[in-house]
Amino acid sequence: MNNEHLALHSTLEADGIRVSFGERIVIRSIYVKVSTGRVTGLVGRNGCGKSTLMRVIHGSLGVSEKSIRIDGCSVQHAYQHGVMFTPQHGFIPSSRSVRGVVRDHDLDFDRLAACFPIFGSHMRAPVSTLSGGERRLLETFMVLTSPHARFCLLDEPFSQISPLHIEVIMRLISEEKSRKGIMVADHMYRQILDICDDIYTITNGTTRPLRSPDKLNRPDSSDSPISPLEELRRLGYLP
Repeated sequence: MNNEHLALHSTLEADGIRVSFGERIVIRSIYVKVSTGRVTGLVGRNGCGKSTLMRVIHGSLGVSEKSIRIDGCSVQHAYQHGVMFTPQHGFIPSSRSVRGVVRDHDLDFDRLAACFPIFGSHMRAPVSTLSGGERRLLETFMVLTSPHARFCLLDEPFSQISPLHIEVIMRLISEEKSRKGIMVADHMYRQILDICDDIYTITNGTTRPLRSPDKLNRPDSSDSPISPLEELRRLGYLP
């Protein structure tokens, strides 16, 4: 898979998903769409189903009821079709070195070191010696900049890292979205509002689209001015 192919416009859609754990229904009625050249946000309180939804879309959580489509074609295991995912918990083998991870995934080590200088002196270090935040940075960089990814699903990418590193990740997302479709799920809604082109809220197992951030403060003949925070309050996400 080459970069020219990845640059073509593609869409990833998910709906018809139902997930329950025992008597508790986690996801019941959702629709989300991720497109090349755009960043799609998913916001909701902790435990509302954001991670579960991403795992179902990726294919790492199997369920009997789902419809996942890439460019209109149904897929069962999206990870076999260029959909990469950063779960909340570490997924890179602890025994691998940073150099090994970069080599295994055809990453740009110079770019990694420029974005996160700490890795310049940790090239030979095993992943097991990295802090939780450093490991998170490496995993997020791997998925975001992989030349093999068509779509990137980032679950809580701003957790456990410093404000400075949050800025770097947001810059990477902006740089990579011209070649990929990116979905970001986080409870840190301010970062979501800043970086995303389209946003869905998830509450009680259902998703609702938030008006595009670039329209939230631009009234037209049918809309009165409204701030992003007011819109989230109206949808019940904020008190």
